[in-house]
Amino acid sequence: MTAFAILGSSGHAFNNGIVTFGLMASSSALVIPLSLFLIGTRVWALGKKYGFITPVQMFRDRWECSHIGTVIFAVQAAFWFLTSSSRDGWRHSFERDQRRASPLLVRRAVVAMVVMCYVFFGGMRGTAWVNTFQTSLFLCFGR
Repeated sequence: MTAFAILGSSGHAFNNGIVTFGLMASSSALVIPLSLFLIGTRVWALGKKYGFITPVQMFRDRWECSHIGTVIFAVQAAFWFLTSSSRDGWRHSFERDQRRASPLLVRRAVVAMVVMCYVFFGGMRGTAWVNTFQTSLFLCFGR
């Protein structure tokens, strides 16, 4: 939700008015907390009980298949690459300043590699720090 929350919601509110509050509240105040409560707590309990750190570990153990991790990684990477709103928000911000200086596929690949690197090397803590830094930049220098 980062790109929409920071870049898109203000424009949506300007064009559509108060209805934006309902759109944001429905996902931020209802769907996300309910998902975390109904699914997240059960997954967390399984992880704590069996020592899982990643979803791949849980699925490997559940289906007793060592190659499921490769399949899950490929599916998650493809899904992220095709649908990431944060990446597209970053891409649109970049396009605005660069005036399409590089092809779309190259921009997507660069952003995907940067994100994959900080997630791989920094884990969730690194991701949280990057999101904090990104939000600070948007708040300080956003147009």
